[in-house]
Amino acid sequence: MALRKDTLATKRRILSVCVRLFLQQGERKPDACADCRWYSLCHGGCKRDWVENDGKLENYSCLAFKEFFAYAESRILEIARAEAEYYRR
Repeated sequence: MALRKDTLATKRRILSVCVRLFLQQGERKPDACADCRWYSLCHGGCKRDWVENDGKLENYSCLAFKEFFAYAESRILEIARAEAEYYRR
């Protein structure tokens, strides 16, 4: 039984380190996010889509996100206004 508890404790420590590393990696955002109009909507996207090119961190899907948000902007604002109105009641 003692071996099992030690093994479980070791697994928890390893998991804790992995979770901390995963969260720390997400703190650095792709360089283009610094002045992006759409950052408040995507927050850099999923970090699994991030790639490093010539020392710069980029989101593989960034261009697609920008095109989508530009296309859907009026609809997104309409939904936001409707929700704001609903919650004001």
